[in-house]
Amino acid sequence: MKIYMSAFADEYSTNFKEQVEKLHEENIPYIEPRLINGKPLTELSVEEVKEAKKLLDLNQVQISAIGSPIGKIDILGDIESHFKDAEKIFQYANILGAKRIRMFSFYNYSKIDKKEFENKVFEYMDRLLNLADSYGLMLCHENEAEIYGEGYENCYKLLTHFKGRLRAVYDMANFVVKGYDTVKAYLMLKDYIEYFHIKDALYEDVIVPARYGEGRVQEIITMAVKDLNRDFITTVEPHLQVFNGLGYLAAKNSTIKNKYRYPSQKDAFMAAINATREMIKSVEEKEIDVHCENGYLIKKYHNEELLIKDVARESSLFIATALTKKEKARVYFDADPRILTAMKHSGEFDLDKVEFSNNLVESDVCVSSHKKEMKTNHLYVTDLPNKTILIKLL
Repeated sequence: MKIYMSAFADEYSTNFKEQVEKLHEENIPYIEPRLINGKPLTELSVEEVKEAKKLLDLNQVQISAIGSPIGKIDILGDIESHFKDAEKIFQYANILGAKRIRMFSFYNYSKIDKKEFENKVFEYMDRLLNLADSYGLMLCHENEAEIYGEGYENCYKLLTHFKGRLRAVYDMANFVVKGYDTVKAYLMLKDYIEYFHIKDALYEDVIVPARYGEGRVQEIITMAVKDLNRDFITTVEPHLQVFNGLGYLAAKNSTIKNKYRYPSQKDAFMAAINATREMIKSVEEKEIDVHCENGYLIKKYHNEELLIKDVARESSLFIATALTKKEKARVYFDADPRILTAMKHSGEFDLDKVEFSNNLVESDVCVSSHKKEMKTNHLYVTDLPNKTILIKLL
């Protein structure tokens, strides 16, 4: 089994030639194009699409999926025009040699009745699937904020209704920024996942590189290697901040400090690529074993030092998030003191704003050597002799 990398390289450059040459240089075999030379596929001529195909072939880069905007309109919008655009995308996908089409499940900006909205979503999805079938293409639904399939339960409804004809693009960060537990989402959707978008996020709506947020990126990819039991693709979708602008989704309304900001879009792109590479390397080297049991994510480490560093980093992120909502964060701690030392030196939070408390009920974060009852997922149970931690799921 192999984990292949792809990328939304339009975040590196608007110039398509620069995009594919950079991917070739970085030995990344796939691309997921949204725009070609700054234009959506529907605005391209056949000649422009054929030129793009020549560039791809010259640089030995293949298309992992077309990053289309299909389904990203209001449910009462101009659907017939949207279907014409979809068919043009499908025609161009065939020219480009693509087999997968990323798509969405419609907005309800018109605020029609929930059941009517759902019925229309299923009706239009059926039409799109039939059209895609006629071009020999696979539709892959991405979980996205504010569409029908924002949450994993609605995603599951869609995927099971179409009995495998519709596949899933699993995006951890999109679940995080809307408050969903990514592990619970993965466990529900895993049988339908075709590939992954790799970006990470904090629950305070800040996009960060893979493994630096609360999306459980490495844990989910580790489980996917076992569960999917096949080669699969991880598409890097940076969405990282640059100094001169927020960019796309990053930190739109957040009060949390984001230290992952870059001097240029190209630097941001490479930071996301390198973080994903490191994550894949860690998964392939089996640095951690992961499974779920009785509402806990259980991580078994092969290196005690890595365990301590990991618990300290994630606990510190939870504390930083708590401090965006209150003046003081209360932390219940009764685990190995080396973890506490690492937390204090993490730089993720202001130590003067943290109270270490014996009152578990009122605590925001708990790091313990014993299971505790807490309402949040901010609980780590550490078992250093067995190099294991348990993390309570949301």
